[in-house]
Amino acid sequence: MIPKVCPICCSGSIQLVLRDTLLSAESFRLAYPSSAAVAYRCTTGHVFLLLGKDFQWSQPVKEGNGYSMMV
Repeated sequence: MIPKVCPICCSGSIQLVLRDTLLSAESFRLAYPSSAAVAYRCTTGHVFLLLGKDFQWSQPVKEGNGYSMMV
């Protein structure tokens, strides 16, 4: 599903930035990878992610350093 407006500022000019992005979140010193995330941005400069219907977190793959999210 393609967004029609930016969820932050409601700008109607949306541009696809990355498709099928590898998303990795670190929690409790473990990294949890996932795919099926799509990144968009508006002309104002806000960047936001949409998670596909097949999105799910995978098993942890390494030790992390704390709480963070990388795209």
